[in-house]
Amino acid sequence: MPPRTAPRGLVASWEKSRHSRITPDAALKKEAISRRVSSASVPEPLREVVVGCYECHSLRTEQHADSFEHNGYRINVIVSPDDCAACHSVEVTQYGKNIMAHAYSNLVDNSLYRDMIAAVNNNYHRKDGALVMGETDMCTEYESCLYCHGTKVEVKGLATRETAFGEYAFPVLEGWPNQGVGRVNPDGQPGGLHLVPQPP
Repeated sequence: MPPRTAPRGLVASWEKSRHSRITPDAALKKEAISRRVSSASVPEPLREVVVGCYECHSLRTEQHADSFEHNGYRINVIVSPDDCAACHSVEVTQYGKNIMAHAYSNLVDNSLYRDMIAAVNNNYHRKDGALVMGETDMCTEYESCLYCHGTKVEVKGLATRETAFGEYAFPVLEGWPNQGVGRVNPDGQPGGLHLVPQPP
């Protein structure tokens, strides 16, 4: 067996985080100002374990269109604010009242925004002697505004991929990845609440 290398990327970041070092049950015993868990109680299966990938990516699978079977478990590709509410209900409520949590609908349902996007993203060209505007391209709209403000993330089917552990089927998501704080998640919830893992 080859020597184990140091974890990189998301795993290394998680290992340095508060999530990897304390259970929700232990956090609930701290005084309110330092516990970082705002929910009065945490669901039983989550209380006695540190918060890793599975603890968040397995919540409310019946509400997630992006949920898929993975080694006998249901996994959600995207963690939405209602998943975070298991431990962070106060922050989720506050975030839901923020205008940025609703950025997708605030933009795409706004006629002034639609006119601006049509003028900026669509190319003008001559056709039969007249100047005409080109067709709207959703990928261009994603790249110009919505990958930052938020897209509507939709499941478009499944794709089978070969991995080091064999063949797996994964959801194909349109509008993903993005950093949009106002995206619409596959469970219908608005917002990309990112509770950044805190150092211990």
